[in-house]
Amino acid sequence: MLNKKDNSKIGKISNEEYKELSNYVSNYVLYELITKYEMIPFYIPFNSKNYRERNNSLEQCIILASKDIENNPKCLILIQGAGNVKLGIWSNSACINEGLNVGSMIPFVQIAKKNGYSILIMNPNEKFGLDGKNKIIFQNMKEHCNYVYKNIIHDNDKIKQIYFISHSLGGECNVEILKNFEDDLLKGRIIKIAFTDSLHGGSFLELSEKGRQIFSKISRNYIASKEEKGKYLQKFSQFSGCDVYSLLILFYVFMIFFFLFF
Repeated sequence: MLNKKDNSKIGKISNEEYKELSNYVSNYVLYELITKYEMIPFYIPFNSKNYRERNNSLEQCIILASKDIENNPKCLILIQGAGNVKLGIWSNSACINEGLNVGSMIPFVQIAKKNGYSILIMNPNEKFGLDGKNKIIFQNMKEHCNYVYKNIIHDNDKIKQIYFISHSLGGECNVEILKNFEDDLLKGRIIKIAFTDSLHGGSFLELSEKGRQIFSKISRNYIASKEEKGKYLQKFSQFSGCDVYSLLILFYVFMIFFFLFF
């Protein structure tokens, strides 16, 4: 591990120190997203469509949305993978070892806002909510993502163009959304999907034939590989149901955004 200020070696740290550092990074990223990038906490689940205010009678967790989420016709949705990663984080280890521009969602939010897109960041690993009690809010990641998508995105007809970036098991959640809200796919409301090391496997086969055809055209899976950056990996593509390309640095912002928006 290197000190990012002068590239001096920090050396090994204990598990407790790593956990403490990881929590600090997660809190810092959340603070930056809210204060610097004006992302707004939405409290879910809700019982009156008032997701901007906490309801103390409900067990709730937060997701993040840009302030123009309800009225902007173009929306980018970010879905993290499974594990002990918090809101706004792709990878704890990447944040610590490579920096926030690699391991956090900050650069994706930055570029999306600059290009006029609203942003929604899901929080599928949060099970127990803000009170930290043992009462589970959502049974699994898929349930969380389906709930958020339906209530924030699908039911809002002002949102005309939907883009996804989904990592690891978040890719499986993304395909689950497509299965449950396939009309958004068939009617062209979902424009592009960028997967990173997605684990959706053959679940896309549960889409209709037309849905699978559209899925293959609008989706791309970027995987960590020793191959040169941006190389088409044919042998993985059939399994993913979409074209697969190599990335040396998995969260390579500009290549992913070039695919999504241009």
